[in-house]
Amino acid sequence: MSVVADDLGEHLTGAPAIAASPNAQGRSIAVIPLVYNNRVAVIELNTGKLLGHAQTGIAPFATAVNASGTIAYVTNWGGRLPREGEMTLPTGLDPKADQVVVDERGIAGFDEDAFRCAGRRADGKAQSHRLA
Repeated sequence: MSVVADDLGEHLTGAPAIAASPNAQGRSIAVIPLVYNNRVAVIELNTGKLLGHAQTGIAPFATAVNASGTIAYVTNWGGRLPREGEMTLPTGLDPKADQVVVDERGIAGFDEDAFRCAGRRADGKAQSHRLA
């Protein structure tokens, strides 16, 4: 077993995605969801260098990346992050547990925003894609 990269979050990771070909800078990119940390890590595979992190929704568990590694798509177990004033409940008993958006019955419900995923272009600008 060998270390691919350092600083990949706490506890566990989700399903990574690896770009099919190098990007314009010649980097082979992998995107790894950091479930506990609510973010993804972007790794350059040839060097093992951590290129950065991007915030996600709650508990990202799988990723997909386009062929050149310039746009990543993320799925989240807990949906999107709550907005100020929305009703939420904790995901567990830990005092630091994430807060998930719920309806008036206390049930995490369907939210159109759950079908939106965000990516980062090679120039670092945010980009959104609607799936439905």
